Amino acid sequence: MTHLRAIPPSFPALGAAALLAAAFAAGCSMFEPRTPEDPAEGGSYWQYPSAPSIVMNNLDGSMEARSITLYMTAFDESFAFLADPADTAEFPSLEFGSWDFYAEQNTLSNMFASVQGSGAPEESLIAVTFMPIEGYPDPPAPVDSAEIWRSYFIQIAGSEYGSWSNPCIGKACITMIEDESSMWSISVWEDYRPDDYVPGIYTWGVVKAPYR
Repeated sequence: MTHLRAIPPSFPALGAAALLAAAFAAGCSMFEPRTPEDPAEGGSYWQYPSAPSIVMNNLDGSMEARSITLYMTAFDESFAFLADPADTAEFPSLEFGSWDFYAEQNTLSNMFASVQGSGAPEESLIAVTFMPIEGYPDPPAPVDSAEIWRSYFIQIAGSEYGSWSNPCIGKACITMIEDESSMWSISVWEDYRPDDYVPGIYTWGVVKAPYR
């Protein structure tokens, strides 16, 4: 599947090395896993998604808590995931096509179940970091829809392509929409490899596709 549009040619370079440096400068030790919220308690991290940035915070928290219910609140039912064309070409055996809301729900449900049975310590199952990209600030006062850019760093216990020793690194152009209740949610996720991509670095699309 191809993207809806191409990356702007002026897109700033923020690759794997820069992402790591920025995260550590912000005081985020990504190799020291955080204690996840108890999914049964609803997750103290979850906030009413009144802005795109809150949606991303909820997404981060729900992944680390492995709550599929709260995770899916971040997505509109019109959701589509678009893998990097380079990934679809390199990994023809992985299923990237027709990735809609229900495919996302099934995929992450399988992933959460898999990490739970991985044998890794409870505090080391999933770690997620989303970071804004310099030069592409979030819209200051979006109405109805918004496009935001995020770089990401994700570690999944037992993952073939995004383990603790080989984290998932990439960037995404994320389109969000606002409903009549002023709740924001993700309608399109366009996945991209980092700018300084080298073989052995895998995107979020490649990491989660085996769980479909």
